[in-house]
Amino acid sequence: MGPNFVVPTHSRIDAPEVPDGKFVQELRTRTPVDLRGIAFGGDRGIQKAGLRFDKEKSWQEAVIVDPGTKISWSLWNYRWVPPALGQYTVAVRATDGTGALQISEDRGTVPQGATGLHRVLATVI
Repeated sequence: MGPNFVVPTHSRIDAPEVPDGKFVQELRTRTPVDLRGIAFGGDRGIQKAGLRFDKEKSWQEAVIVDPGTKISWSLWNYRWVPPALGQYTVAVRATDGTGALQISEDRGTVPQGATGLHRVLATVI
């Protein structure tokens, strides 16, 4: 019998372009921007993805634009209107097909697979 390994649920923000943990372009206050990314839930699929801005406790639900299959990445989109000038930390979190939330705590790859939320710094001008 093989190891009892469950692939952790992952999600990521890919657009606008995100090198080195921050958006390449500055965003404009009160101007809509489409945030896009991917989510993966192993063989459980993805039920939903959500975003949080700064230290807000509430998660805003993204639209799953392509759910993929139970073993492929799902694509999500969220139209954000930055409310004010400043810097924001945008975090993404996925929910797998069983309803289990992505693990928020950062953990390395070995031995059970990497976990944690993808966070991106946004500068709003």
